[in-house]
Amino acid sequence: MQGAWTWSDAWVFAAIAGSVNSSVRESTLSEVLLSADVINHAVPTEPEFVRAIARLSEVGVIGVSEDGGRYWPTAAGLELRRRWRRGYGLFRWSEALMPGLRKLGPPSDSQWSLPKGAFARAQEEFSEQARERCQRLARRRRLPRETVPEADA
Repeated sequence: MQGAWTWSDAWVFAAIAGSVNSSVRESTLSEVLLSADVINHAVPTEPEFVRAIARLSEVGVIGVSEDGGRYWPTAAGLELRRRWRRGYGLFRWSEALMPGLRKLGPPSDSQWSLPKGAFARAQEEFSEQARERCQRLARRRRLPRETVPEADA
């Protein structure tokens, strides 16, 4: 079944391709979640993520490792990223990527899934990474300790 590209598809692509400079760099699922949070102040749900990965890999703008744990922009994805970053800048990703994805034609809703529990584990890793970054920032800015999130007990 074919549908229309969604905002979540563009968001997941931006999270995978957004921090890549000139060379292709693989990102783990937790790194993709961290990038998604940086550019949108939220994290995609597992169904949003899985659907976007299936669509983006099917059209060839991202690559996915066999175990589903690493993601990277392909040559076609880097071209889409170049057009986005050249004309719109990092934080105007939705304005540039939706038209770019539409030019690729309608997405195919192929089957793809993560191993059971992988998304939950990545969310835990993401939370830990975010907490550590907040703590480093607080130390640099000498914020009161009570403003820094603590790890869940």
